[in-house]
Amino acid sequence: MKSNLVDWVITNMLAIQQGSLGHIRHVLKNDLKWIPFYGFYLQQHGCIYVRRNDKSDLNRVEKGMRQVLNNGLPVWLVIFPEGTRYNPINNKDAIERSRTFAQQKDLSPLDYVLYPRSGATVSAIKALKDKLDAVYDVTIMYNQTYDNDRQIRLAAPSMSEYLSGQTNELHIDIRRFRINEIPNETNEEISNWLYQRYYLKDKLLKEFYEFQRTKQTDSIIFKSDKDDIPFQIELPLRETIFSCIFFTLTTLPLLISERGRSIYWKFCLFGTPITLLWMHLFPPLKNEN
Repeated sequence: MKSNLVDWVITNMLAIQQGSLGHIRHVLKNDLKWIPFYGFYLQQHGCIYVRRNDKSDLNRVEKGMRQVLNNGLPVWLVIFPEGTRYNPINNKDAIERSRTFAQQKDLSPLDYVLYPRSGATVSAIKALKDKLDAVYDVTIMYNQTYDNDRQIRLAAPSMSEYLSGQTNELHIDIRRFRINEIPNETNEEISNWLYQRYYLKDKLLKEFYEFQRTKQTDSIIFKSDKDDIPFQIELPLRETIFSCIFFTLTTLPLLISERGRSIYWKFCLFGTPITLLWMHLFPPLKNEN
C-alpha cells in the first residue's frame, strides 16, 4: 500500500519468516537519498531512487532493475506504488489528485487507498519478467485507524504511535501472482492490472473496517475471503529483547557523554556532505549502457 516506517519493519518481518533478510531492495522516492547516511547506505545496498511524475526517469529505473538482475543475488524488490501516505487530515491534496486521476482514466473512485503510480511497477516487470517467479500483493491493515464518527479512514500509525500501543494489532493480506498471470505485453496492460489490484485493496479495507466496527470479541480474526485460513502470530519478548539491548548499548554511550555527543554531531556534520558527494560522483548506474 503506502510506505511509512512501520511498513518497512513489517517488510523485514516477512523476510525473516522466509529466511530472506538482507535480500530486500526497495524502490524509493528520490527525496529519501538526502537523508544523512541512510540515503547513501540504501543506494550502495542496491535500492533504486525514482522521481515522482518524471516519465523520462523510467529508463534509468529500468537500468536499476537490470542492475539488480545482473548482481545475480535472489532479491525481494519492494515497491510502494502509492508513493505517499494516505492521510485525509494532512494530505487532502493527494486524495484529490487520486480522484481526479480516476475521473480522467474512467476508473472507479477509491475511498481507502490512493490510485498507484505505475511507473516503477511497469519498469520492474518489463525488465525482470524473464527472471521473476512471482509478484506478491501485500496489504497491511491496522486496527484503530478508522474514525466511526466522521466515517473516514485515518492515516496508518507512525512508528512512535505504533510503539506506544495506539495500534495494538495489524493484519497482513498476501496474494501471490505467478508472472505469467500478469498481463505484460504493454505498459498499459501492466498499469491496468495494478489499478485493478488497488480497486480490490479498497474493497478489502472497507470489509476490514466494517469487521472492526462490528466484531463482538477480540478472539475473532478477520478473514479476507470465505476460503481464507488466517493464523495469528504473537511476537514474544525473547525475539526482540536482545536486539533492543544491543541497540541501547551501541547508542547510549554516544548520548550520555560529552565526548560521545561531540563525536556524533561531527560525524553527522562532515559525513553527510561526503556521502552525498560520493553518491553524485559514483552512482551505481553511471557505467551502465
